[in-house]
This record gives sequence, C-alpha cells and structure tokens, in this order.
Amino acid sequence: VVVCPSYMYEQFGQYRNAMNAVSKSWDSNTHVLCLNNKPRIHRVGVVLYLLLLNLNTVFMSFMSRENWEDNTEYDIRSILSYVYQYSKLKDQLVNVSSRLVEFQDTAEYVYSKTPTNSHNFIANLLPVYKNTAVEIITETTAAEGTAHLTEKYVNCVFGKCFPIIIGTFKNVELYRSMGYDMFDDIIDHSYDYEPNPFYRMKMAIDANIEIISDRDLAISLHEENKERFENNIQNYIAQYDIILGNTLGELDAFI
Repeated sequence: VVVCPSYMYEQFGQYRNAMNAVSKSWDSNTHVLCLNNKPRIHRVGVVLYLLLLNLNTVFMSFMSRENWEDNTEYDIRSILSYVYQYSKLKDQLVNVSSRLVEFQDTAEYVYSKTPTNSHNFIANLLPVYKNTAVEIITETTAAEGTAHLTEKYVNCVFGKCFPIIIGTFKNVELYRSMGYDMFDDIIDHSYDYEPNPFYRMKMAIDANIEIISDRDLAISLHEENKERFENNIQNYIAQYDIILGNTLGELDAFI
C-alpha cells in the first residue's frame, strides 16, 4: 500500500481556522453522513447498498451538481463484479440502481463558489456536520492498491464524527498509525482486513448497523466522547508539523 498523506495537509491553515466551527445541534432526523462527489465504483456500491437497506437515518449524496450537469457516467457493473457468483444480493442491487437518478434533483454544487476543499467544508458542509455523529467516508480509492489520504477524512476530524472508512485494504490501520483515535471501542473496524472491496464496504456498514440506525445511541456515545474528537483535531495539527519537518529534511538532504 502506498500512502499519500501530504494532501491531507495541503490546506492546513484554512482547516485550522475551522477547528472550533462545528458545534452539534442535533436538530435533524438524520445523524449519519455519506457524501459523494465523483461516482467512483466503491461509492456506487455504498450508495446502492444504503438504498437497499432503506435507512432513514442517513443523509447521503451520490454525485455533485457539477457531475450531473456534465453527464458524468457511472458504472454499477464494476463494483458488482466483486459480488460472489450466484449471490441474490447482486440482483437486489441491480434492481435498486434505478433509484440513483433520484439524487439528481437534490444534488448541490461543490466547487461553484468554493475554490478549495477546505472552503467547501466551511462554506457548504458545516450545517450538515452539526447534525452528524457518524460519517461513512468514501475515500478516493478502495478497489485500488494505493491509499490516498485526503480531505475526506480531515472533514470528518474537524466535523467531529465517528469514522467508518470505505477505502483500501488496511486504510483504517494507516490512520491509526498516524496517531488518530479511530474509536475502536465504538466503531467495529474489522472490515479493514477484508480484501474484497465490495464485501469490505458491506461489512463496514453491517458491522456498525446499530450505531448507524439508532440515532439516540449515536448521539449519546458522541456526547460521552467529546474530548476524544478534540484530541483528533490536535493530532491533525501535530501531524502537520511532523510531515512538514520530514519534507523539509528530505529537501535539505536532496539539496
């Protein structure tokens, strides 16, 4: 697995200014967030599976308004190719795929007025995070062998949410090795060691279905762990200094 952690810190200053921006209000019926911009194959799989479960606790997007207007194609066959042969689940997901177009009417612009991911977080996403206890993070990569650690997890850190990572094999382990609290006593991350990308995604949701479906439980656990969310923000700041120092050291050695 190749890791690209520096992208997480590309907009460090802007995120740092938002470190106290999220204060939970819990005035929505949904407490789980699953945001998707570009329709990568694992994101198609996540959205299909969540549609199949028909949960009313998840605030979910499929593609941004930009991608709908560009007629960006999405492919359900690629992720379904990882489903075991003769599985009835494959037919069920194909049937529910007709509902994907429903997201077009509610899709919002991501970058029309916000030039960077950190600006998008501050300008567009703060109201959503104020009601979110759990985030299902669909990383940039999942079926590939390269983990790209990006703003998606950073949003979760500054949004103060329990993370469920839909990413590459051992993606959670990478964040844990960087000092982040992955809330292993609350979130079941055993899915992180499943090599099949479809079943890794499915297992991530199934293993945590209680906190995903039970709003009162999720909020109660969130209130009990406020300090740990703040500690993760501080770890992000500390990691920036470590990565910056390592990068400067490598440049000095190169020069």
